[in-house]
Amino acid sequence: MGFVTTNTYDGNGNLLTTTTPSPDGGTTPGSVTTFTYNSLGELLTIKDPLNSVTTLAYYPTGLINTITDFQNNVTTCTYDPRGNRLTSKDPINNTTQFQYDAMNRLKKIIYPDTTNTQFGYDTRGRRITVTDPNSKVTTYGYDDADRLTSVKDAANNITNYGYDTESNLTSIQDANNHTTTFHYNANRWVDRTTFPSGLLETYGYDLNGNLTSKTDRKNQQITYTYDALNRLTKKTYPNTSTVNYTYDNDSRLTQVVDPTGTYQFGFDHMGRLTSTTTNYTFLTSRSFTTAYGYDAASNRTSFTDPESGATAYAYDTLNRLQMLTPPTAFGTGSFGFGYDADSRRTSLTRPNSVNTTYGYDTLSRLLSVTHKKGTSTLDGTTYTVDNAGNRISLAPLPSGKATNFTYDAIYEVLTAMQGKTTTGSYTYDFVGNRLTSSGTNYTNNSSNELTAVGNNTTYTFDNNGNTLTKVVSGHGGGTTSYAWDFENRLTSVTLPGSGGTVSFAYDPFGRRIKKVTPSTTSIFAYDGDNLIEETNSSGTVVARYEQSLNIDEPLAMLRSGVTSYHEADGLGSVTSLSNSSGAIANTYTYDSYGNLTASTGTLVNSFRYTAREFDTETNLYYYRNRYYDPNVGRFISEDPIGFASSINFYPYVHNGPTMYTDPWGWIDLDITQKWSTREPSFWDWHSGNTSWLRKVSAECMCVPGGWQIRIKVSYLLDVWYARGNDNAKAHEQRHVDLAIDFLKRHIPQHDSFEKGTYRLKETCEYYLRRDVTGEGFSDSPFLDQLNADDRALKELEKRLEPWWDIYQRW
Repeated sequence: MGFVTTNTYDGNGNLLTTTTPSPDGGTTPGSVTTFTYNSLGELLTIKDPLNSVTTLAYYPTGLINTITDFQNNVTTCTYDPRGNRLTSKDPINNTTQFQYDAMNRLKKIIYPDTTNTQFGYDTRGRRITVTDPNSKVTTYGYDDADRLTSVKDAANNITNYGYDTESNLTSIQDANNHTTTFHYNANRWVDRTTFPSGLLETYGYDLNGNLTSKTDRKNQQITYTYDALNRLTKKTYPNTSTVNYTYDNDSRLTQVVDPTGTYQFGFDHMGRLTSTTTNYTFLTSRSFTTAYGYDAASNRTSFTDPESGATAYAYDTLNRLQMLTPPTAFGTGSFGFGYDADSRRTSLTRPNSVNTTYGYDTLSRLLSVTHKKGTSTLDGTTYTVDNAGNRISLAPLPSGKATNFTYDAIYEVLTAMQGKTTTGSYTYDFVGNRLTSSGTNYTNNSSNELTAVGNNTTYTFDNNGNTLTKVVSGHGGGTTSYAWDFENRLTSVTLPGSGGTVSFAYDPFGRRIKKVTPSTTSIFAYDGDNLIEETNSSGTVVARYEQSLNIDEPLAMLRSGVTSYHEADGLGSVTSLSNSSGAIANTYTYDSYGNLTASTGTLVNSFRYTAREFDTETNLYYYRNRYYDPNVGRFISEDPIGFASSINFYPYVHNGPTMYTDPWGWIDLDITQKWSTREPSFWDWHSGNTSWLRKVSAECMCVPGGWQIRIKVSYLLDVWYARGNDNAKAHEQRHVDLAIDFLKRHIPQHDSFEKGTYRLKETCEYYLRRDVTGEGFSDSPFLDQLNADDRALKELEKRLEPWWDIYQRW
């Protein structure tokens, strides 16, 4: 579109400045990032567009000694004579140590609390064991071609992998001896998957490798159409309904039209999302519009909601959110955010003077969340953790009984006890299916579908693994029926007896936009993935929500003219609502898996366990891509990303609900990340609002829109290889080609928008593992392989943590 990013270089080819296009295409100057170097060409300083400077110092060998941010927080590294990093000391003087064997392979990581993780290798240099800080051992097996063939976890559950002569992954056999097989076409693309049930999914491709058709296990075929630039332009469902995609010349998605409505996106000349306009077909009386503003570093500085309410954001010199001021309709005052030198959130202040503090151990594990007004503790939670970080106790504040947890060898929660009283007990099979809960038996089939609970509840499923019926026998029982669309999204729940039907509708990005119960109709509007507004069937506002820039962190609710403020525990679950004067109005208590065990107050509030929306009519939690049933501790449909998440598509967070959440219903999120600086989301990538990512790519290539992502990740791959003492591979073009090819397939094309959020680091891990092992681009156990491969990202990441720290701080 003619928007030019300008780079300048010195005589040695070192990048000196990067200047972005003018954001408005006029007189407003573009953002400038400046780099300086020493006489050896080593990068010394990076000055961002807001004049915050990061400074690097080196040893004579060229290895990084210190990294100092603009607030004089220093990270220090030491190395052995062979260039292996021996220590990394963070800005608050916590030191992590690294030990290596004679072959320069990482054999032990010693953490600041003296616990450690150990790695074992065979004579061919393949990582064969990983021993965690609790001495739990995971073992990896290989064939003569160095391909991962088995993973034995700490509970001795074995998963086996098979390959063809081209090293394509052809089978996965789980610990229950159930096998999924994969068939490939001549181009080594998966064209058929056979599940343990014997049912098939088939896939078609064009000559460019674009997915053109998918026929699921119900024999429903979705077809995909692309333009000459391999951009998805149409998705056609079996009932002939379509989703149509439109792009600008920079391949930014500008409009999507489907049966639910028209969704439009506007961008500035720097590729940042500046506006959205949503027109629902089922609500013709109004539109939903939003607007975004940014500073020179592309931090969001303003957001205008569909009711023209303006939220303002302010940042510190490290680009961390420092203040958030909601629209005036919520009342006066702002939210304040405080951090320590490690960028961990230490405080949150609210307009109603209920303030929160966060406490951590030396490994940055959250130990306390305390909500106070003045000196009075109103709510909160304290935790103790074991050597591996599992929470072994939880104590509510200001008073209440502590809950103690026990785990099996792979950290599935086994018991929850308050004193001598067992409040929850669970057992599981070899692949994570629940077998018992407090003495009640669970039955599962070869597809890991839950078929019965006890003697009075049975379930049926369709061929795609979606729950069809739940039948409860005896007094007060009945049949609950579930209906699904072609994308395996829940469209209705018909309740027993006179309960009626609850129906749902979704936009092309998978967000729930409508809920109809026998008594009410709710229509929803979003800021990215976060819910910001609820209206009735005529478009009149029922509730507005103020969210932080994190996923699933509601801050305030405006309902019926009354503002309430959310307080959460260390899992992100809403434990209380306070009113404008700072008094507690509602409280919530949950068991390990999110069942509400006690509550007080009368305020209407849907954000509950892990801050997800709870549907009181169905007793299900809406986790975006799927619905979760806390009563059985599992989702009611399969994980949409399949084996990329787990060997079993149903259990909630691998049965580790005390430490993990699953905001999008498809991959676990370690809750410790929630209280650090914000992770980039899909909507950031789509909008171009990723300043630190753009800066990472500065020395590689500066291009707007979707290509930014591909180039950035390609660049990171090269950096990791180069700094990981593997210079022979560092700049081989095949690495870049594979990286771009992977992202071309998985981010801007089919189903990418429905799949919520990829974090950059996880995506890098995904294709880095494939690149290192030479495998194709089918679903595969990449996390297992990543953990097993001594040349893969995990080790490089440990060696190069200072570099990653720079990127995260940007």
